[in-house]
Amino acid sequence: MINYLNELPKSFFDINPSNVLETFPTSTIISLKGKIKQPVFVSSMIHGNETSSLTILKSYLKKFTDKELPRDLIIFIGNPVAYSKGLRHLPNQLDYNRIWNTGQSYEHLMAREVYDYLKNRNLLASLDFHNNSGKNPHYACVNRRREDFLRLGQFFSEKIVYFTEPDSVLSIKMAKLCPSLTLECGLPESKPGIENGLHLLETAMGNKSVWKNSENKITNIYQSYATLLVHPLVKLDYDFNERTDGISLVKDFDSFNFSEVPKGFQLGFIADSRTIKCVNNQGVNITHEFLEFESNCLRVKKEFTASMFTVNPDIAKSDCLGYLMKKIPVNDFLNF
Repeated sequence: MINYLNELPKSFFDINPSNVLETFPTSTIISLKGKIKQPVFVSSMIHGNETSSLTILKSYLKKFTDKELPRDLIIFIGNPVAYSKGLRHLPNQLDYNRIWNTGQSYEHLMAREVYDYLKNRNLLASLDFHNNSGKNPHYACVNRRREDFLRLGQFFSEKIVYFTEPDSVLSIKMAKLCPSLTLECGLPESKPGIENGLHLLETAMGNKSVWKNSENKITNIYQSYATLLVHPLVKLDYDFNERTDGISLVKDFDSFNFSEVPKGFQLGFIADSRTIKCVNNQGVNITHEFLEFESNCLRVKKEFTASMFTVNPDIAKSDCLGYLMKKIPVNDFLNF
């Protein structure tokens, strides 16, 4: 299922969606040797419409075209076929960041092969770079309450999100092996996200004492505790149209990310309240706690902090509309 390479293809720096399949016709692992044998693992093209991961890798590796890497680097090229189409994943595929738990699909078996390859490699760190489909600041995500995860994450952003659902993402699987991060780089090719991603990769690839012994400067953690879902067949737009026969949200829906959405705020209009729901990390429907419906108005019943609110209807329906978070002091987070 996986193509394995021990050197960087000569065409790597020229890859784009139109020619990617000439170099990577299928999912590929590239194992590159460096001075230090404990490798860093980096994923790219997990989602085909997210391009910053490849840009970060190109920028970093261009510095070593004629010299040795500081340590071993293992790169996973996830879904080049979807990348060639500019899609998160193809219609006949599972989401490549929702396959890292149990399952017998082609995608699950492929993920298992990747993990089996990595589990005995004594990895130093795992970096899974992503983009958002809505306006977000760049931020790091952790899935374990461990200080070394936070120390590494702060080299990307002072904003750290802790989540445990969905539990089928790559970073949760990799957290069994080493400090593991999901890095949300904002919109594709967002300059701050790429610059900070490059800084994080350079830090991880260097002397591990730089980040493992660094002072933890994170004061608060954003904890994701619920997911906002819409029915996959509902008509969804962002026109704030009171005559909608589906769901019509405010035009700047993604502007709430990492800010508090106040009680009483009207998120939009809705024809049928059953087409939207809020589910906590235990799978319990808690819609009644956070949303209220008056005539066809959709309002916030209890304030929350938003993250990953998307303005892409296809992503909203195939994955989620966004997440609800709360801020907790880092000491409470680590001493939980």
